[in-house]
Amino acid sequence: MWLRCAAVHKFGAGCQHYWRHPVRAFGDDASAAGYPYRPLNQSFIMTALCQYDSLMSYNERPGNAQAAGRRKEKRHQVEIQHYSPLVGMFRELTQALAAANGVAERLLAPEGQTLARWTFLDTLSEGPISVPAVARRLRQTRQSTQRIADILVEEGHLLRLPNPDHRRSPLYACTASGREVLERLPDAVAEWYSFLGTALSLDQIERLTELSRSLRLAAEEFTEARLSREAALTGN
Repeated sequence: MWLRCAAVHKFGAGCQHYWRHPVRAFGDDASAAGYPYRPLNQSFIMTALCQYDSLMSYNERPGNAQAAGRRKEKRHQVEIQHYSPLVGMFRELTQALAAANGVAERLLAPEGQTLARWTFLDTLSEGPISVPAVARRLRQTRQSTQRIADILVEEGHLLRLPNPDHRRSPLYACTASGREVLERLPDAVAEWYSFLGTALSLDQIERLTELSRSLRLAAEEFTEARLSREAALTGN
């Protein structure tokens, strides 16, 4: 903006100069014809535009690259401010999940279990499933999911079964001990659930569940679309 103001100022100064000296601006013919204040001619306008262009190229000079970078960074910060509601939402979600998981971990510790193991066992409550399938469902890496499965097998809570669809990826099923643990763990967090029942209304819980599902589906849709674009670019 200041560049435009400088150009206008310089343009205006030229106008005043030629306004006061019409003969110098337009020659003797203008004065003789009785038009001392005739409109500016094309050559003067082109001169002013060239001066404006020289001022506009100020940003491109090497000595001003750093200042231009700061202005670009400031514009980028202004654009990011439009996403502040989403940033605030994810901040609250992250802190809420961390706090809730921390409570669950402390309540499950006396049972010798963790939230990750409980989640794994709960996933298997629907029937035998492979580690890659559990990892996809829980949005975890296969390596971390496999470590949990190995621990639960060693403790006698899981049983490996042959997988007819993939010989090297066995299925895992809960043993009687695993089902007993799965039934006992909710009692360990009953106090926490009871407290949440008083802190949140049923309508709030249902609304939160609905919003969480919408967020999960949006994330899955975005991931699938991005993977498709990357595959199209790489030709895979």
